[in-house]
Amino acid sequence: MKFIDLLQYIEDHLDEKLTAELIAEYAHYSPYHFQRMFAGAVGVSLGTYIRRRKLTKAAIRLRETTDRIIEVAFESGFESQEAFTRSFKNVFGTTPNDYRKNQNLSRFSLLEKIDTDFLAHIKSDGVNLEPEYIHKDGFVAIGIKETFNHDNAKIGQLWDQLVSRMHEIPNIKNKEAFGICKEIWIDGKIQDEFSYMAAVPVESNAIAPEGMEKIEIPSAKFAVFTHKGPLKTFGKTNQYIWSIWLPQSGKELGPTYDIEMYPSDFNPDAKETTIEVWLPIK
Repeated sequence: MKFIDLLQYIEDHLDEKLTAELIAEYAHYSPYHFQRMFAGAVGVSLGTYIRRRKLTKAAIRLRETTDRIIEVAFESGFESQEAFTRSFKNVFGTTPNDYRKNQNLSRFSLLEKIDTDFLAHIKSDGVNLEPEYIHKDGFVAIGIKETFNHDNAKIGQLWDQLVSRMHEIPNIKNKEAFGICKEIWIDGKIQDEFSYMAAVPVESNAIAPEGMEKIEIPSAKFAVFTHKGPLKTFGKTNQYIWSIWLPQSGKELGPTYDIEMYPSDFNPDAKETTIEVWLPIK
């Protein structure tokens, strides 16, 4: 039996009471060995994956329907609304009722269904499963910033604009480039948009050309992940970092930007490339 078939079995039974024993029996493994295999393949424990997939589907339903919370709770496999609310808050930091009113969750809080591409990316060491913790000095950057929708982020076009105007930027310090990201909050509600700046580091006295912005990144402690592979799999790296590692890490994000660092030899068309992802950590 293929591992992806087991993931589909879990997906098809999320509204039922799933146990490690039940799934292991279906897979013809002992519960102990199956749970070890699952955690090694996916990067998160079986119990955590099931719970977060149940809650992710429930959160989407709360956002997209007017179904009563008690109905969502029971039909998501919870024995009571109280148990559902407690689990929802433990995972997402807000109650189902508050979420429905404010929809104050980043899309990265939700755990998407694991697919074969994700499994291949993890298995091939496409991203380090545990980050390095590094204190980075502050720096100044100039670039082009836009606001994007999470579901339609045409960030590549922003980089094309920056590259075509690179000759206009004064006092560039080196050939590294940075994607500088920040979620957008309005009145305590996270938006379905984020700001993204394609930028290069400059001397502090540099002046931004017309249509560009200058930004100062403060020194901070970052959890640093390294993506390895083609650019097309970078989304899988972000899926692991934000949807799997961060929720179970116990770490709290710092107030500054999260950053993508592209080295001087970066080639977006290369079969093998490296990108660092810096998450600010309190």
